[in-house]
Amino acid sequence: MDNNLVSNKSSIPVNQFPGGSVVVEAEIGFVLKNDIRNPVSSTEELITYIDYVVGVSEIAQSTAIPVSETPLHINYVVASGMGHVAAIKGNVNLPVSGFDFKNETAKCYINDELVAEGVSSNIFGSPIGVLYDTLNMLVETGQYPKSGDMIITGSLYKNPVLNATANIRIEFSNLGTISFKSF
Repeated sequence: MDNNLVSNKSSIPVNQFPGGSVVVEAEIGFVLKNDIRNPVSSTEELITYIDYVVGVSEIAQSTAIPVSETPLHINYVVASGMGHVAAIKGNVNLPVSGFDFKNETAKCYINDELVAEGVSSNIFGSPIGVLYDTLNMLVETGQYPKSGDMIITGSLYKNPVLNATANIRIEFSNLGTISFKSF
């Protein structure tokens, strides 16, 4: 993901992507302080591998039709044709201890109009559970996340589509604000 990190308060050229549109996600990022080479036995053990939690906006492109189902089911997500375009990492890094994995909120504003809002429990109940499952699947295939890697686990809300010049702002309840422009 490091190759596609875009600075907070920068610009994204949405018109360069097929269809001229992207979706704006609000995600929770987990930055690892240690390599994870073996399956972890619990979320409590997993937490010992996390350096900090950070707000992230993933800019993605979907070839799927919009979905009204909340929370999403894994079979839809796998089959939806999502593609990562870029990620914008927020400036607020919080320690993992004491972070409320189920109740972090995010609001997305496009041109100062509230267009989406959600809570982290929308991410299959909790983003730490998704991280646990994802990491264990990775190490079972012989891949492993490394110290310093940032892993994101899904959007807190139904993602708005961005297809024009706009000012975008995502406000997290504890993880600060991410803003950028599209053109």
